[in-house]
Amino acid sequence: MIYDVIIVGAGASGLFAAASFENKINGLVLNNSRLSGIKLLMSGTGQCNFTKSGDIKNFIRHYGNNGLKIRKPLYKFSNQALIDYFEENNIPTFEREDGKMFPKSLTSKDIFDLLLLKLHQNGFSIKNSQCVVNIISNDGLFKLETEDGNIYDCSNLIIATGGSSYPNTGSNGSMLPVFSSLDLKIVPPSPCLVPVFVENYGFEKLSGISFPNATVSISGHSTNGGLLLTHNSFSGPAILDASRYARPVEILQLNYLSDIEPVHFLNDLKALISSSQKQIATVLNDCLNKLEENVPKRFLEVICRMSDIDPTAKASGISGEQLKSLVSRLTKDSYKISGTAGYSLAMCTSGGVSLDEINLNTFETKKYPHLYIVGEALDVDGDTGGYNIQFAFSSGYLCAKEISSALAE
Repeated sequence: MIYDVIIVGAGASGLFAAASFENKINGLVLNNSRLSGIKLLMSGTGQCNFTKSGDIKNFIRHYGNNGLKIRKPLYKFSNQALIDYFEENNIPTFEREDGKMFPKSLTSKDIFDLLLLKLHQNGFSIKNSQCVVNIISNDGLFKLETEDGNIYDCSNLIIATGGSSYPNTGSNGSMLPVFSSLDLKIVPPSPCLVPVFVENYGFEKLSGISFPNATVSISGHSTNGGLLLTHNSFSGPAILDASRYARPVEILQLNYLSDIEPVHFLNDLKALISSSQKQIATVLNDCLNKLEENVPKRFLEVICRMSDIDPTAKASGISGEQLKSLVSRLTKDSYKISGTAGYSLAMCTSGGVSLDEINLNTFETKKYPHLYIVGEALDVDGDTGGYNIQFAFSSGYLCAKEISSALAE
């Protein structure tokens, strides 16, 4: 049998592509794992944060260096178009106070079930536990060979296999050798949206402490948002978004108090300690409270020790240089990066098939007519908050519309 369309991958982009065909066709979805849609069902801790609200133009800066390149496809099938799609298909949505969009049911299974229904209506079936290990392009057809020796043929092929994050879900990078065999340029992959490890991390006993508006900088790239201390690493949205730039020996710089002007903070601190008999850690805490910054005192005690200051020392005995050191630690702390938590904890993958290989109006490869690559298999990674799944849906949708039009001719 020669299928009209085969989609390799049953994640967000692959399922949405199959659900978006305009007419019933002879289609097949090949899935690497035992179950379909595992990562989609996991998204947003099972609640499916499927996009962000607001002007789609504001999305571009949330995709690192490749944001401008994917502007057109995001505009063509935008966040509002995605919200309308779900609403029109009887999945009410709501916007959380931080702008993240969810189904009102707060269950990703509702979205998964809709896509499954749509793809079956469009003539697709799904075969699980089918790991594609070879693709041959010949005379306008594609021959796919799986790990267990099955052969599938099609006239249109969509690769939607994701990256290497959460490998237990089937998104394990197994298509990279196949892409290489097709002579497609690969941007070396790395874990993204992942906690960052540093040398001389000193917060092992402060796991769970967080800062709502920190600034994180790596290699000249800055992000703002929540920062979380874990037992062995820095995490939280600001760290996760910056992790695409995290490489060993690069410098991670942290401002735990982004809402405070360091010079004003230093002056306020000097005024408080001039005749104070309180401990320096207590005065630090009092000063931050006056500035409406709720910072746990035990964190401030650790910061004192990192600055070679006894946190129990009388504030009045602290020198001006020592105060500057404390303020610098709180607003310009720096660490040498030793690595990241790896693919097992990464929410997505940086790298993949280079966008230079793709017509970004249709997601067709330039070297192989009728071969399309969508979603996380491409060198696109977004910030936390629904940006990655938006791109997965946008690319899958546009690819399906292109093939639908061609098949209808």
